[in-house]
Amino acid sequence: MYDSPPGTHLTLGSRLGSMGLVKSKAAVFVGAGKPLELWDFDLPNLEAGELLVRMNVTGICGTDVHRWHNNKTPTPMIFGHENVGIIEKIGKGGVADAIGNELLEGDRVVFGGRMPCGRCYICTVAQEPTSCEHGLSYGASASTERPFLRGGFANYVHLVQHAKITKIPDEISTEKAILAVIGNRTLIQGFEKVGGIQAGDTVVIQGSGPIGLAALIQAKLAGAMRLIIIGAPQERLEVARQIGANETVSIEELHDPDKRVSRIMELTEGNGGDLVVEASGGPTAVEEGIRMTRVGGKYLIIGQATDYGPRAINPYHIARRQLRVFGSWAAQPVHLYRALRSMEKFDFPMNRLVTHRFSLADATKGLESVENLESIIAVIEQ
Repeated sequence: MYDSPPGTHLTLGSRLGSMGLVKSKAAVFVGAGKPLELWDFDLPNLEAGELLVRMNVTGICGTDVHRWHNNKTPTPMIFGHENVGIIEKIGKGGVADAIGNELLEGDRVVFGGRMPCGRCYICTVAQEPTSCEHGLSYGASASTERPFLRGGFANYVHLVQHAKITKIPDEISTEKAILAVIGNRTLIQGFEKVGGIQAGDTVVIQGSGPIGLAALIQAKLAGAMRLIIIGAPQERLEVARQIGANETVSIEELHDPDKRVSRIMELTEGNGGDLVVEASGGPTAVEEGIRMTRVGGKYLIIGQATDYGPRAINPYHIARRQLRVFGSWAAQPVHLYRALRSMEKFDFPMNRLVTHRFSLADATKGLESVENLESIIAVIEQ
């Protein structure tokens, strides 16, 4: 529970005892555009099947930036849905991870995002648990009731019973683990929904941020023949080339969407991409992207995590090209597990991807670095 009413700026607790903090600091969202505030939270008394995780690193996502500026975001809220931590304490009876591994104190784990209820129509009939509207969402639920510590922008996170948590294999570094949970798990589910990538495919990716780069990594690992990425700034496009992009298209150089479409057609012998992935989150990206997709091709929308309201799309392009259009949201534990394992095949200097690291006290600066495109991937480290 809070030491004082929501909205009160609190002094930091001292580190006492061999188990670390007697309280947990958290960087708390208190209103649209306002600096995050450091609050103190009591550490919980764990019930059976619950976990207390000491945070190691959490990704600062573009979605966090969108929530930070959205006056509809509930307050108070602790951001942080891309998390790597170390189990500090386990409730009575023990806990297993999402694939059945027994968890022990000291284990490194990844977790975050929505914890579906498992009982509603969406979970049981539609079988799309990542779209469940009833579950608890770590990093995106208001911290107004137990468990208060609901996001990775904190010293500790309180995971309730049946939380979707995955143990990190010993051979996977912490930095590769955070990369798995930033985008790569999401793209593995997305590529599964479109039926996978075929040998010889040309994949066009709209967006060169963490989601776009994850699409590039997973498309390369899946065997795509040609990879084209569209985005900015130039530093991100250079990293994309180093990872394996055959061509890059700068939106800073080609401001006109029609010219970008023409450029993609030039690069694909006039056909367009076999698969085009919308990974930018831009409100006009979909209308542009469907025109880059070949006749009979696939268009995957995976970057639209913010509701911008109605947007104009010409359905003629979808019908005339006989496109298959897919939407994908977040990921399930199986995709996180596969993302972790895929990192064993990904050999790239992590410091070229994780370019900005912030303390918990500087969480607001971290959000600003993502908003201003200063970072490729920004994280909070503890």
